[in-house]
Amino acid sequence: MELLYKDTSWGAIELNYELNPDKLLKYYTEFQETFSHCYFNFNDPVYHDRLKIEVSKEYMELGYCGYYCGDIGGYTLAWPTERYEPLPPSSQANIDMFPETLDPIFYDKCNVLPKYRFGLMQEMLEVLGEESFKQCIISTHGPGAKILTHKDSDAKKLHIPLITNEDAFFTFGKEREVKYNLKVGKIYILNTNSYHGTENNGKSDRAHFITRIDESIIQDVVAL
Repeated sequence: MELLYKDTSWGAIELNYELNPDKLLKYYTEFQETFSHCYFNFNDPVYHDRLKIEVSKEYMELGYCGYYCGDIGGYTLAWPTERYEPLPPSSQANIDMFPETLDPIFYDKCNVLPKYRFGLMQEMLEVLGEESFKQCIISTHGPGAKILTHKDSDAKKLHIPLITNEDAFFTFGKEREVKYNLKVGKIYILNTNSYHGTENNGKSDRAHFITRIDESIIQDVVAL
């Protein structure tokens, strides 16, 4: 556990447990067809009222949001209450529109919503556990999109590629000197407590499930 949470020298752990790429694509295709109205995009001003004022102002004036640059968006699958609309990241959400984000136990209530529990998602929940899918999102990066180099907390994330291309990378190091091309069908624990970023240098989108895996279950998942 000390290595997982305190050591910043490692970047990615590839789990032994693998997923069927065809099932991943099927889930993503059906998801987009059914829930396109729930897509949130940082670049589109129509969504900026859903963000905190200071976050929205930064995007309007500077053309980026935090570390996000380019065509970056996605879907929020885990939320404490049912919502049928585009949801921003909870940490950047307008609290007048999303007062539930102020709940001190927001994280504990943030499970995958019932409407998204079909196909491969249900299978993953059964195998990996509910606590592996806290704050689950689908993050999409269009061609040319990137996340600037930064460090997050020591909370660990699972990255599960849905679609990608050979020129889409997750980077580690202050100068982005280590690059991983994450593969569809694989599951990765990424050390976002070290310097990291992303870049999609390809000509097609890349989309990942990103979930926060709870410390109580992480060793069991690594052992699968």
